[in-house]
Amino acid sequence: VAVAVQAIGLVKQLFRHQLIAEDDLGHLYDLLIDDPPEIRHATGALVYDHLIAQKFNSSQSGSRGENDNSSKVHLDRMLRILEELPPNPIMTIYVIDDVWDYMKAIK
Repeated sequence: VAVAVQAIGLVKQLFRHQLIAEDDLGHLYDLLIDDPPEIRHATGALVYDHLIAQKFNSSQSGSRGENDNSSKVHLDRMLRILEELPPNPIMTIYVIDDVWDYMKAIK
């Protein structure tokens, strides 16, 4: 589990420095509902940075002012992620728990 958590952190850093493509991250999102919570939380950090806060998305159009960091924007992005999941309350709880430590808006 510890090795998997470190590997997810490495992928996050590689993506941050644009050494891997965004398309290569898709299969990692399945780990949001993985059994060990440590793996889920490491994946939650990647999801928060990449999909919710969009810290790594340099090709995003429009201005990247304070609106991108607003609670409403973050909550809207989180809701879009949850809408893509199958209607399973356990999966929803897992995903919310995964990003809880990183997303102030959800707290």
